[in-house]
Amino acid sequence: MALKGKQQSPEHIARRVAARRLTGSYVISPERAQRHSLLMKGRHLSPRTEFKKGQIGVRKGMKFTPEQIQKLSLSHIGKMTGPAHYNWKGGRSKQLHWRIKRNRLRNITGSHSDQEWEALKIRYGFMCLCCKREEPEIKLTEDHIVPISRGGNDFIVNIQPLCRTCNLRKYTKTIRYTFNVTQL
Repeated sequence: MALKGKQQSPEHIARRVAARRLTGSYVISPERAQRHSLLMKGRHLSPRTEFKKGQIGVRKGMKFTPEQIQKLSLSHIGKMTGPAHYNWKGGRSKQLHWRIKRNRLRNITGSHSDQEWEALKIRYGFMCLCCKREEPEIKLTEDHIVPISRGGNDFIVNIQPLCRTCNLRKYTKTIRYTFNVTQL
């Protein structure tokens, strides 16, 4: 058994070599084994682990030139993209697709689009209705006024923009935060 992370003593290497000689796996002198151990110290034999252990990739941090971008785009011609791709979701975002699928599995009525959610955020000025902080500082989440667990639906009229902290604090309570919206 090899000692991991420590320098192996010559006696240990000699015992290991003697054990391999008895089993007939291969014959190697203790001096050669010691030299091989010193040569291989810190090296990784698998290319996958080599990258994981902190080796920097060849192109890391490099930008593509316009010629390389053009060459890449030409290489994708004829590939399955857009509606021809087997995983095409009708041009909708993946988040919307999974939300619709999750709602269907839970027998939740209603749905809203990403455009409706963006329009709601614009209407309230990208602000959390509870703590009144705005979006560059926080990330707005969709909060159901009447929670789905209490029989609420997923229509846009049941959605209000709250930051994650306020949304988690609200939990399953039915609270409609109001804000005087100025018409733009």
